[in-house]
Amino acid sequence: MGDAICLSEDESVLLASDIHLSAEDPDLTQLFISWLDGARAMRPTWLMLLGDLVDVWVGDDQIAATDPTALPWPALRSALAAHLDQGTAIGIMVGNRDFLMGEAAAKSLGATVLDEFVRLRHPAVGKTLLCHGDQLCLEDTDYQAFRSLVRAPDWQKAFLSRDLADRLEQARLLRMRSEHDKQPKAAQIMDIAPTAAMAALDAHDCGLLIHGHTHRPGQFSLPDGRTRWVLPDWGTPPSRRGGGLLIDGTGIHAKPLLQG
Repeated sequence: MGDAICLSEDESVLLASDIHLSAEDPDLTQLFISWLDGARAMRPTWLMLLGDLVDVWVGDDQIAATDPTALPWPALRSALAAHLDQGTAIGIMVGNRDFLMGEAAAKSLGATVLDEFVRLRHPAVGKTLLCHGDQLCLEDTDYQAFRSLVRAPDWQKAFLSRDLADRLEQARLLRMRSEHDKQPKAAQIMDIAPTAAMAALDAHDCGLLIHGHTHRPGQFSLPDGRTRWVLPDWGTPPSRRGGGLLIDGTGIHAKPLLQG
């Protein structure tokens, strides 16, 4: 268990997840950049992106690729640099789409790679557990089996040894299969398992859970009375959601798309 990130009452953390940036959706990139630019006025102590910053990631060599599916990295780097310049620390957590993002990619953005679970302490909300959320969807047993496979070091080493074009094609096929497999699944199966959420809170001695992944944003109560917040995903046209959550000295606040 890593050390908790401890903030004082006058410090803050801005959280976002499930942006799913891609070259195929330049409007989304611009929306996210605009939101980041507006968020500078908050002067957060931390900006934490809790997984699926990009829609697909097949290795850190993707940054320099000229392939049309490569991420528009320079615009993102510039927007995050403006936060760094005013003293904001940036943390990036990997999700189910970008789990192969490594230290080189994070370093190129001036960011730190966050652990799978991050414990945050803030006087306004107490002990809070942050995660992407996919590890808590235990009822989706097919996904959990896949997750165990692709998170294994041997699998990742073999996959990253392949040509970039081959990796991108394999990722495309995996996304297609994932979308197909979702269709017959009940919504409850693809949500987090409350027992898993409570067990994670117990294991990390926290009273509040914040995660993304499920694309079902809002505030919810767990069976034991503790609370979880789900970060908004950024959606696809025409139904954009976007935005994130700010924790400051007065509590938790929604920071919607294109608002400061």
